[in-house]
Amino acid sequence: KQKRRNLTKSPFLPCFFNFRPENITQAELIARQILHYANTEGYPNEAVDSLLKVLLIELNTEQTKSSSGSHRLFSTVKEWVRVNGDLPIKVSDVAAQFNYNEDYLNRIFKRYYPDGLKAYIDEVKMQKIKHDLITEGLSLQEIAEKYAFLDYKYFLKYFTYHEGVSPTKYRQIYYNVHTNNK
Repeated sequence: KQKRRNLTKSPFLPCFFNFRPENITQAELIARQILHYANTEGYPNEAVDSLLKVLLIELNTEQTKSSSGSHRLFSTVKEWVRVNGDLPIKVSDVAAQFNYNEDYLNRIFKRYYPDGLKAYIDEVKMQKIKHDLITEGLSLQEIAEKYAFLDYKYFLKYFTYHEGVSPTKYRQIYYNVHTNNK
């Protein structure tokens, strides 16, 4: 009797960088077949080895598709915006950072994020602001200053426009706090 390898207890593929296949269904299907053959009596180990090769080819194909020049630029810009989302950045700042024309950079960005670079900058900033609202215990004035809003009222307007509720209301909803007004 041949002893079967247990592939379910240890990962057999390392995760490189931020690579995530766009169409994971094919890779998942192959991985499930590998687990099935590895844990079923009667299948030779060569079947599992062959499927591992097919899985690696599939993952390589997906990575090659997603690592085109424009996708690399998109990923780099996206990460830079995420890291610097607490700064008062604009599309022109991002374009200057990467030495590209604003329109060109926005066209590239829209291929992968249809709302555009400005919307992504706003989304990242809002995620960071909302995180601070519910975890940091800072006043609204302090949060406005932290995110470089020169005008506190503009911060309130900005937040309300993007979330549909004021920062105070957002915080109350999150904590489910009810206040009594007299």
